[in-house]
Amino acid sequence: MIGYVQSMDVDAIWAEVARQLADASLAALPKPGPHPGSTVLHSASHDLTRADAWSPFRLHHFWVDLRP
Repeated sequence: MIGYVQSMDVDAIWAEVARQLADASLAALPKPGPHPGSTVLHSASHDLTRADAWSPFRLHHFWVDLRP
């Protein structure tokens, strides 16, 4: 999954994502941290299990910081 950081900081985005996941009763996303070797990429991974789909599977999240 790819997300683009445009106006909020990573902490604020992560808090909103965490709230949305909790509201949907989905597994929490660890707080994305700086991706090794990059100044504009943050990454996190987590496992997701769903009753109505092939599970479990691992999601990798990359947030690209487009702010100046």
